[in-house]
Amino acid sequence: MVRLIDGHAAINDGRIRVSGVPVTQGSTDDVLDGIAENICRERRPQYIAITNTESMYYATRIREHAEFIEGATFSCCDGVGVVLAGRSQGVAVERIYGTDLVELCCEHVVHLFFF
Repeated sequence: MVRLIDGHAAINDGRIRVSGVPVTQGSTDDVLDGIAENICRERRPQYIAITNTESMYYATRIREHAEFIEGATFSCCDGVGVVLAGRSQGVAVERIYGTDLVELCCEHVVHLFFF
């Protein structure tokens, strides 16, 4: 679930670390709720990182890439490798496919801009 601070989705909230890289521990609905919350209230600049094994690899080697993921409102797990790495470290990670998230945003969130 997305925790609100002062009526806004809390940045970096609800995360676990997989191989030292933050990954959102929540569902697609939680991410969509966070996006809608930001649109419907005072908007803050935010972004979402789509985190797969390749981005985790670069985050462990390139400081700027790690900082990008750290600064994201949500770091969505988009890869079975992240799920398996989490499982091997004793944490459950739900996959949130980047392409599905974009499609769902178009269906459920974007209408908030126009109505």
